[in-house]
Amino acid sequence: MFSDFEIVRFLERDESATTSLGKMKRWHTYSVVAVKRK
Repeated sequence: MFSDFEIVRFLERDESATTSLGKMKRWHTYSVVAVKRK
């Protein structure tokens, strides 16, 4: 997926939170900052 990119920053969040319907859920959220290689 990121083979043509240099990963500058990678952050994984693992938390329990309430959905919009009021149910508890475990969330895994990933944030990636990458620069395309030349």
